[in-house]
Amino acid sequence: MVFSRDGSKFVHAHFWGEGLNDPAALGSRACAELLCQGARDIIEARRRGERGYRVDLMAGGGLMTRHVPILRAHGLNTFHIGTSVRHGGRDTPIDRAAVRRWRKLIETDPGQPDRDDL
Repeated sequence: MVFSRDGSKFVHAHFWGEGLNDPAALGSRACAELLCQGARDIIEARRRGERGYRVDLMAGGGLMTRHVPILRAHGLNTFHIGTSVRHGGRDTPIDRAAVRRWRKLIETDPGQPDRDDL
């Protein structure tokens, strides 16, 4: 989802379990759909400094540690890690050690993206 800060403008794309669940393919498809719906206008308004615009994109849903460096290298910095830190399911307590491992991974400088990553 891409939205303006005040919520008056937004675009949304949601794909689930399609194809081989390849993160790059699903991410590319979601990005293409967002652009078709007008995400570029919202993003460019933010870049121009127009008040009320903000771009938020969160990666999640089957996210694995091996995906994080690639996604970070391409500019993503928000991740939903859900059951990756709740080993007994979403209704169980958070494993603090797992949160620390994910946090360290997310905060590690990813370097420059490889054009073939996505």
